[in-house]
Amino acid sequence: MTHAASPAAERARDAIDKPAAPAAGGAASQVEPLSDRPYARAPKKLHIELVKLQPWVIAWRLTVCTLFEGRDGAGKGGSIKAITERVSPRIFRVVALPAPLIAVGASIAASWLLGLQAAGVSMVGLIPQGLPLPTLPDPALAAQLAPGALGIALMSFTEPIAAGHASCCST
Repeated sequence: MTHAASPAAERARDAIDKPAAPAAGGAASQVEPLSDRPYARAPKKLHIELVKLQPWVIAWRLTVCTLFEGRDGAGKGGSIKAITERVSPRIFRVVALPAPLIAVGASIAASWLLGLQAAGVSMVGLIPQGLPLPTLPDPALAAQLAPGALGIALMSFTEPIAAGHASCCST
């Protein structure tokens, strides 16, 4: 069974088959910001093109990866939901990558591959194996920590009592 390729799919295939010509003068073209009305219509057009893209991706046995990077609360979740709400979950998958873990792994690999320790970059030394032997705490440290620990203990005991009192008196 063959799928009739949409004009958007044909343009995308042509873009993959041959590289795009550089902009005049080699500079990137300026993109004008959208007003509210076209911006509200833009996601619908993009959804239609994304749905048209599905059979093309299957036919060419391609993998498409879209990366959303940014701070929490920056709207990534809403953007991802808006993009994936009209596509088939059998074809498109949303995967959340643990970014801090990836950053740590990449930095470890980079330091090993680039030989940074030989270049004078300090690395983490020997990591002890197993649990340390039990010892008594330093009395001076215990005296420094006692006021804060007492405040935390007091709050942890009074908060459930206040919540219980509030729920008892409200019914």
